[in-house]
Amino acid sequence: MAMFPLNQRGAYKIDATVHGLWGHLGPAGPGTTGVWTLQWEPDLSFDGQLAVQGRIAGEDAKNAVFVPMPYIAVYLNAAVPASPRSWASDMIQSTSWIEIPTAGSDPAVLFNIVSGFGMLYVLDVMGASPT
Repeated sequence: MAMFPLNQRGAYKIDATVHGLWGHLGPAGPGTTGVWTLQWEPDLSFDGQLAVQGRIAGEDAKNAVFVPMPYIAVYLNAAVPASPRSWASDMIQSTSWIEIPTAGSDPAVLFNIVSGFGMLYVLDVMGASPT
């Protein structure tokens, strides 16, 4: 599986050049926990979808398979969910704002881009794990 890093705060232009690739957000890190916050804003030319996937974190799991991973939907596919801030696992196809908890997980985004582009804004909100 081919990956590229998305593990830095910032804005990423996503287009067909990343079709079939994984945007690796990565785990929170040793002794930390947190949330990856993503906002997807596709251009009108965009045709495709993004899938949130994950696996358990840790060096021993580096060859584990990524599987569909639920996330918290704040605004999903151009609509406020019926239950605000509810868990979801839908494909992301239009404007969305989601939060991906990272306690013990290693999240990534799989890109299926046919044409067009969009901007993916990434923010990490990390802190010390409670002891």
